[in-house]
Amino acid sequence: MNKSFIQISALFTFLFFTLFVGCSSPGEKATEYAYKGEMNSLKSVIEENKNPNLRNDYGWTALMSAAEAGNLNAVKYLLDKKASPNLRNENGDTALIRASVTGKLDVFKYIVEKGGSIHMKNQKGYNPLMKASERGHVEIIQFLISRAVDVNEPMIPGKDTTTA
Repeated sequence: MNKSFIQISALFTFLFFTLFVGCSSPGEKATEYAYKGEMNSLKSVIEENKNPNLRNDYGWTALMSAAEAGNLNAVKYLLDKKASPNLRNENGDTALIRASVTGKLDVFKYIVEKGGSIHMKNQKGYNPLMKASERGHVEIIQFLISRAVDVNEPMIPGKDTTTA
């Protein structure tokens, strides 16, 4: 998958959240600021609410948004503030699954270093390896294989035998 498609996909996600969801609650603000990389605004919302795990209406945390945007500065800030890397949104995605969609290896590795599980699956059965494979992110695939991720693990054992 080419880089411009990924950028357009990320932009569409951001615009969807901005235009149709709005941005009024602290969770909405935190996810927007993390996605855009507006660090001063992000820090203000997180510190004002004393919660690095603020969620928007779809269960996304600021860390998930920063991970999807490939925003390493926001990811580092949130994890340093003790944001949980293994929380799930309403689709079961974690920050690491969102990072595997974008393909930024530095962001992906940092989340793993801070406790992000490389084995968690979303509701459809996708784990980070499957998402990285789907998007053609070879560096992330190689990193996960070096961490002994099972490339033959089925999406949903007994139901869907699709593997990475």
